Amino acid sequence: VRPESWGVAAEGTTDFCVEIVHTNDSHARVEENAGSGMIGMSKFKTLIDQYTEGADMDLVLDSGDLFHGQSIATLVQGESVASLVKACDYDAMTAGNHDWNYGKDRLKELTAMADVKMLAGNVVNEDGNMFFDTPFYCETTIKNGQELKVGIFGVIDPSLYSATSPTNVEGLTFEDSVAYAGKAVLALKEMECDIK
Repeated sequence: VRPESWGVAAEGTTDFCVEIVHTNDSHARVEENAGSGMIGMSKFKTLIDQYTEGADMDLVLDSGDLFHGQSIATLVQGESVASLVKACDYDAMTAGNHDWNYGKDRLKELTAMADVKMLAGNVVNEDGNMFFDTPFYCETTIKNGQELKVGIFGVIDPSLYSATSPTNVEGLTFEDSVAYAGKAVLALKEMECDIK
């Protein structure tokens, strides 16, 4: 990655190796199952480590439907999955509709247990403040005296209201995702992120 330009590297610039591992819609399928092609979280963690070895920066991200879907998760309201997410060193995620199935407060608890940043800045409380604690995940690396700063934001589609029980998101408003994305990009630019 060349933060100064997407074209030919200028003399004296540094190439950065940024490795991104992304998952979505795993629905708590954390155990290996050769018949369905599921590798399980243990093998997944090994793959993360192999793939990101030697990178200047690595990001492990998920775009939702992680904490719910199998008995191993539902019996403990997602806590088992949160522990595995933490063990795999996920950096950030955005919630899918099924992540809300245990209720909004439990989703915040799971996020804390997993030690992962929940990026959904367009989800606000009745008082107009963001529901989740942080709108962005930023990471910086330095190589050859040059710095690369990556900023990530997440949004949730307002149509989620019809994709989960209204009681799961009671008191929350999902603001326009496109409008929020535009504001988020500008905010990350002001934070001097090279990649957003």
